[in-house]
Amino acid sequence: MTQRNDAIDGLRGWLSISVCIYHGFLIPQGDSIYPIFFAPLTETASVWRKMLLQVINGDLAVNVFFVMSGAVLFGSLTGLARQRRPAALALDFTIRRVFRIYPAFIVVLLGFTAAYAALQWLFPGLFQLYFTTAQLLANLSLAKIVMYGASWTLQVEMAAIPFILLGFWAWRRTGEAGLVMFLAVALLARESAWLAGGLPNLQQRLFLFILGMLAIGPVGEAASRGLGDRSALAIPPLLILGASLVDYRAGLVSVFQGLLAALAIAALFHGRLPRIGRALGAPVSVFLGHISYAFYVINPVFLEFNRIVILHVFGWAPMGFWPDLALGVSATLCSIPLCVLCYRYVEVPGIRAGRLVFPALRFRAEQWLGIARSAA
Repeated sequence: MTQRNDAIDGLRGWLSISVCIYHGFLIPQGDSIYPIFFAPLTETASVWRKMLLQVINGDLAVNVFFVMSGAVLFGSLTGLARQRRPAALALDFTIRRVFRIYPAFIVVLLGFTAAYAALQWLFPGLFQLYFTTAQLLANLSLAKIVMYGASWTLQVEMAAIPFILLGFWAWRRTGEAGLVMFLAVALLARESAWLAGGLPNLQQRLFLFILGMLAIGPVGEAASRGLGDRSALAIPPLLILGASLVDYRAGLVSVFQGLLAALAIAALFHGRLPRIGRALGAPVSVFLGHISYAFYVINPVFLEFNRIVILHVFGWAPMGFWPDLALGVSATLCSIPLCVLCYRYVEVPGIRAGRLVFPALRFRAEQWLGIARSAA
């Protein structure tokens, strides 16, 4: 459970690209796109646009990210639990998550603000800061998402930490049955926010993390047993068409997506899909997977900047297929070089630092305890 899976990394990489392309269509069209996207296929105002958005569905990609996150974090916890008691495990895990999420996010958000301020000074007619210092600080802490919309998923990742730990301890006590019961509670939380602690954005997505935790254990192994490369090819069309036949806001849509995503993750993890796994584990896919977190936090910068350039410099009207596609593709291409730098010089050092903090704290606590005992 503690080994890195190249196929899952590769899937994460391509999904992050789809999120950027999706937002290339979503951002210029704003609220006008929702009636097309939300409506059932038989009622939508534009069938081809709805199907395009379903193919590059960034909302679906985010749901799959949460399932993958639950799987990966569960594997990480099983490794840490061999060396840590429960309280130490909770502290170490939380510290690692903080150092995993915050360093790259803070650097990118501060860089975005500095760049925006510079562009406003150079081109005051084109760029205008749309947020205050208080809003920036609130968003930096992930306490409130008020100026960098894409960071709501990071807020969910942080809010999920205590629940992932609770699910893990339920599993250690009662095995898979404990996780299944915890999944039932997470599904109930969709209608009762207090079960998810009333934390913002977590209520509708907590169950996705638990599905991921189940996917890499015996439940996932049993569920994916009959799945192979050919049968797994039916999963993407099912995800696309299944959510197209009903109102996308229907509560069961995300449950349907989560179950199929968990089945796919389980099949990849347990080696049911050798050909698909090799394709997703190709070097370019793994490369995109490694920079996927940096890409997720950086690409909104270029979606914002490039939108202004496409509109005001090139004069391409928004809400057209080619301008929107150009926005998504150009934001992707512009983001990748910075993502590589962010991954190497911010993200990886942050991960390494997170691994060292708890041992350092424990060493210091043992020193203080020894001094106190000597004094007594």
